[in-house]
Amino acid sequence: MKIGLIGLGGFGGNAKIKAWKRVCEQESHELYIYDSSLDRMNQVGDQHQIPIYRRLPSTGDLILIVDAVDITTSAESHFEIAMHALSEGKHVFVEKPMTSSLREAELLKNKVEETGLVLQVGMHFRY
Repeated sequence: MKIGLIGLGGFGGNAKIKAWKRVCEQESHELYIYDSSLDRMNQVGDQHQIPIYRRLPSTGDLILIVDAVDITTSAESHFEIAMHALSEGKHVFVEKPMTSSLREAELLKNKVEETGLVLQVGMHFRY
């Protein structure tokens, strides 16, 4: 399985990448990463020994390659990234808050019902 971690600031670049690396190593999965800051992506990628070819240049490129995404970006971007991933047939794990509005949450719910994919919201260490 190919897992994509989107957003490497704070939580994503620390606890999340460590956890995903451990899971991927134990289960023979592949971890791909993206961050809007190329410097941060390379710093975190180097620190956690993520191969260069698994550091993708955009969320779109990452979503096309992976089977599931973990979104740890700023809250205002959660809806757009989650909807894109679901539309491409990918399972999604997104940190709270899932969206910035009830309407966006309803649209994601409808997409999940339409596709049968999994969408889970993370609550810092309570998932």
